[in-house]
Amino acid sequence: MIVRSVEDLRAVVAKKARSQEFYRAAVLGLPWSFSCPLHPPVKAAEFLSAWPEVRAWAQAWLRPSPYWTVETTVRQVGRGTRVGQSTLPHFPSRVCIASVEQALGFLRDEKAFQAYAHAVRPLVTAFPALEPVCLTPAFRKAVEEEPSLPAALLEVARYFAEGSRTDCYLRELDIPHVDTKFIERHRDLTARVFSALYPDRGVKDFASLCGHLHWHVHPVEPYIYVRSLDPSLTFGGMSVCQVTAEQLAMLRVPVQRVFVTENKVNGAVFPHVKGAIILYGAGKSITGPAMEQVSWLHAVPELDYWGDLDRDGFDMLSRFRAMFPQTRSMLMTEAVFSRCREFAVLDEGTAAAEPPARLTDEEQSCWHALQASAPGGMRLEQEKIPMHELTAWLAR
Repeated sequence: MIVRSVEDLRAVVAKKARSQEFYRAAVLGLPWSFSCPLHPPVKAAEFLSAWPEVRAWAQAWLRPSPYWTVETTVRQVGRGTRVGQSTLPHFPSRVCIASVEQALGFLRDEKAFQAYAHAVRPLVTAFPALEPVCLTPAFRKAVEEEPSLPAALLEVARYFAEGSRTDCYLRELDIPHVDTKFIERHRDLTARVFSALYPDRGVKDFASLCGHLHWHVHPVEPYIYVRSLDPSLTFGGMSVCQVTAEQLAMLRVPVQRVFVTENKVNGAVFPHVKGAIILYGAGKSITGPAMEQVSWLHAVPELDYWGDLDRDGFDMLSRFRAMFPQTRSMLMTEAVFSRCREFAVLDEGTAAAEPPARLTDEEQSCWHALQASAPGGMRLEQEKIPMHELTAWLAR
């Protein structure tokens, strides 16, 4: 930027004052200086014709200032009676600011900046690796909003340096003088502190930090509904409960048959079946890797899966069957699609040129029929299949 006026200089210094170099000098008491050339208001060839303006500009810069000094040079301005001489012996050529204090005084920011510097100095002195994190305008703004932030972050850095607790919830972290919700409120900042202290650990954000240290932010939410379809079978007197896959793995109920459906309402209205339970409401999670720990499902004599008649539904069936090979599909046939075709819509799910693996011949026929019914394929959601289809299938 060309500096002609004091306001030009203020803009340039304000930009410099946002750099880490400036912050390091201000916080750590390091030397800092800045200078830049001064440009007259007109070109040299126009000095004679605009001499009053040039003279006023030069006199303004030559006035003493507590914030800067001005270097001068001898400047040739040409001959002519309007000037009275052919050279100017003290022509302003360069402005110099010799210290951070002068720059902050010029910007009228000295008092506020020193408050930030006083707060953050112990942190970056103890942990120089945190300079890129803490010596920034963004961190200064955060400190203005929360003055206790640097002191708390110093305790967090010490905690990381001395060894962190792993495989626990955030609320279990016992950091001196830091409340149990601090890390939850400052997730990104916490991750950046750890990454600065341990750059070789591959921590890029808070999620990867939690993965590295095996921290848990929230308890695992139950997402699988388990409902007994036999009034004589209950779970401690309850006919319905909600569990995680890990909890489901510990379930011990003498069942002969298990139904699985991704739709919550279909699971809730599923008819009674003697000696059976139904798992539902988990969506795609029911075919996720967590289900592999439910080992007792391998011993269930009859395992029936009911999904949507579309590409995603058959893909989920295939993945569920990969974990539990005895899985049979229910109501996922071309005949059901044909009878309920009026309820089908265009399939906007995952595109696939071929049916997924582990489908039976009957299931593959249904998959192909769906794809051939319209450009992009058709889909029939399981909740659109009339209840009489379900009761008739169970009766058969």
